Amino acid sequence: MKHYNDLKLRVLSLFASTGGGWLGPSEAAERLHFLPPRSAWTYLKRLWRFGLLERRSSGRGTLKYRISEGGTASLVAFAAGLKGKDIGHEALVR
Repeated sequence: MKHYNDLKLRVLSLFASTGGGWLGPSEAAERLHFLPPRSAWTYLKRLWRFGLLERRSSGRGTLKYRISEGGTASLVAFAAGLKGKDIGHEALVR
């Protein structure tokens, strides 16, 4: 798997593990060990543009993301490709 897809899989897996919860870019950067941490802001915005994450903000500095339906579908497709079989979403978030 290419590095880009590896990173995408790691990020989507993190957001899926929150059970639909919202994470800020700084928290995601810390959990994923992004270096520099500011790069997480750019990467999460890219995934949002692709429709893999949902985004909300209630004012300056309050940006949060969570996995979208499209992100969940991509995560399932990645996992199925990795394991060579079709698996359900429930198996990924446990």
